[in-house]
Amino acid sequence: MKTNQFRSILAIVTGVGISVMAIGLLFSVLHWPEAHVVLLESMLTIAFLCALWMYALPKVSPMTEKMLELKNENAGKYLRKIRRVSYIVLVSIAVCAIGVIFKMYHVSGGAEMLMCGGFTIAFYGIIAPFYYSKYINSLK
Repeated sequence: MKTNQFRSILAIVTGVGISVMAIGLLFSVLHWPEAHVVLLESMLTIAFLCALWMYALPKVSPMTEKMLELKNENAGKYLRKIRRVSYIVLVSIAVCAIGVIFKMYHVSGGAEMLMCGGFTIAFYGIIAPFYYSKYINSLK
């Protein structure tokens, strides 16, 4: 199921979900009716898509990992860290999306979820490129 076709469909659905979210935000800013419905649907779609993206992340086979470690002992370590950071960022995006829903409907905990998700994304947004550059340098 992790074929290129699955990833292409997932990318298209993600783009549509983000477009609907932008339209919902526009409706909300302009105080048009039913803006909350559009935002709710798009945020639930984005939270669901984060789970699908975690499934669609490419796995590294043990044989490939061994070959990388033979070439350079740090390559496999950095690859595992990149994957771990990707999972954390996707979960943080889902937490932010659910936090927006909570905030929209004035449910307690929405602001905290937004802050936790946002800070986590910001923190790992700095760390992920660091590990990726280390991984690329370890292959050279």
